[in-house]
Amino acid sequence: MSHRSVCGANYLAGDASLSPCESYGTEEFLMIEQRTQESSGAEGRAASVAGGMGFLGGFATGIGFFAFFPGLPHVVDWGAILVAVGVGGLVRWGVRWWVGR
Repeated sequence: MSHRSVCGANYLAGDASLSPCESYGTEEFLMIEQRTQESSGAEGRAASVAGGMGFLGGFATGIGFFAFFPGLPHVVDWGAILVAVGVGGLVRWGVRWWVGR
């Protein structure tokens, strides 16, 4: 059974549990929810910035590998750019996972 987390929402028939507004009161519930959203927003921004920096670092590492590694033709073509974007995406995913733990 799914519930809505909005004050005054109609619950499914047969559900005897109290809504969050009935158990805390409307003002207290809204204050608790606002604090929760503010803390999750700050963590989300930090994870987003860290993920962006991770993407840029991974992309630069990928391009640098194809541009300067000995034995390669030292030409950055579309394939190298796509691989660098893929490496940047993987690093971004890894950083966001690490920050979110």
